[in-house]
Amino acid sequence: MKYDELEAAILQLVRGADDDTLRRFGAETVARLVREELLLDMDPGLLTMISALEHWTTYLETGQKGELYELAIRSIEQVDFHVSADLSDFLAKPEMAAEYERIERLLTA
Repeated sequence: MKYDELEAAILQLVRGADDDTLRRFGAETVARLVREELLLDMDPGLLTMISALEHWTTYLETGQKGELYELAIRSIEQVDFHVSADLSDFLAKPEMAAEYERIERLLTA
């Protein structure tokens, strides 16, 4: 799956999910992204945390599904930072496939 296809698939998952499902996804994804070990990698780790919290709180305040799409993309990017996925086959690495499967499972529950 190419990166743009991945983005489109995640957007469709977010758009198709109900409010309860979106809240569960958001809470779990924020908890995954806001971990103590990310603080040890101050540049991208801290930025990931701030971004995750911003998207989550904006979603809670406004209900805009696009914020959870952005949260999902930050989650994918965080995994990509550690495994350097190939843009032409973004899910080829097991870690990337696992993160996409986690997103898909949570948004279709």
